[in-house]
Amino acid sequence: MKKVLLACLLLAFLFCAACGQQKEETAVPMPADGGDEAQIRLDPNDPLNSYLDLSQLDQATLAACTQTLDITSENNGVTATLRSVVGDAMTLYLTVDLTFPDPVDLSAPPVSDASSPFYGGATFDFTMETPPESDPLENTPDGIGQQGIQLSENTVRYMLSITYRQPVLTPGKEVTLSLSNPYGETSTHLFHWTVETQAPVQEATLTDQEGTMVGTGFFSPFSACVTLQKGDTLDPDALLESTALLDASGQPIPGFQLSGVEGDPPLFLQFLSYVPVLPDQLHTLQTGSCTAQIHWTDSAS
Repeated sequence: MKKVLLACLLLAFLFCAACGQQKEETAVPMPADGGDEAQIRLDPNDPLNSYLDLSQLDQATLAACTQTLDITSENNGVTATLRSVVGDAMTLYLTVDLTFPDPVDLSAPPVSDASSPFYGGATFDFTMETPPESDPLENTPDGIGQQGIQLSENTVRYMLSITYRQPVLTPGKEVTLSLSNPYGETSTHLFHWTVETQAPVQEATLTDQEGTMVGTGFFSPFSACVTLQKGDTLDPDALLESTALLDASGQPIPGFQLSGVEGDPPLFLQFLSYVPVLPDQLHTLQTGSCTAQIHWTDSAS
């Protein structure tokens, strides 16, 4: 089960190269205004659309990447509600509301014993039903990001991001989200649904200025996953400060932020976007003083 720590600032996804080793998780990216948790003003009737800036997507894409669920789970007097999901075959954003029978303080650590399974906050797990012959690593999320917001003395909202390296969350897949809540009256909850969200996901090759292929990647409105074969001169820490996806005019696309770096080489780069745009607006990957052109190969989903 993936343990996710509450956080208020954008943290980097850290990935594990070793098979079977648990991957680190991160907080969901902050809104475009760059404000902290206290500055977020969510529409209680439409929290995802007020958290993410979806203004760059056309109405057809927006409708296809949004799925209304309204699934309710009750346990030990605590009611959990999963209202909607926004995303594509590589990334899902969703919200879960917990309503308690008595007032609860999200800022107070529920348990001080580090050996407790609830140490540090609630835990989430996300699974996808797959054929027995499929690779379990490919079907395991690379990260589950979480941010907790207290809406009232009895209600807590969790903003979650679930990310994959490849476009595996295709329509028709059966998925399950589990939640173990340590606050107030402890409770466990399960949410099961069939994926309907979809948006364009493009596969691409990347070439340097001489036209030599230097990497491959998957690009979607909500995320990008790039593997660079020539990364021996690149420092992962420096990449977090100097890497950007550029549009046709060479300007950075502000919604995409590098959120994780892994490898030495090949180098794996993970981007998340809270201002999603269609993949065809991405033209160049900049890493420090180096640039790589993005060439679309075929639609991945």
